Amino acid sequence: KHRMKRRKLDNMLTQNSKLVVKGYSLATDHGLSFKVLPESSPKASRSIQLMNYFRIPEGWRVVKASDVDFERIRKLVITRYSWGTDFLHIRDGYKFKCFYSKGSKRPGIAH
Repeated sequence: KHRMKRRKLDNMLTQNSKLVVKGYSLATDHGLSFKVLPESSPKASRSIQLMNYFRIPEGWRVVKASDVDFERIRKLVITRYSWGTDFLHIRDGYKFKCFYSKGSKRPGIAH
């Protein structure tokens, strides 16, 4: 399972944010970064992921559906990149909701 993460809690994604792929993360011009765990490049078409446990790196947190900028994250980060998977897990209260990535037939749509 891939879980979307973000770094720099005080920054938000804006319509004017420029996104650049940097290794296994997607960075903005104002210091905000996104990645999935287990790690996979934003441009990876497919990756083999095992159901292994992983730790969230210090300074990162899980993207939440309740984030003020989540709609922009959905449109600019989830929908436009494949992340090596068909869908990403986003925290929604006490549960996780899955959103299809670019690699699927329905990018950005929750299931």
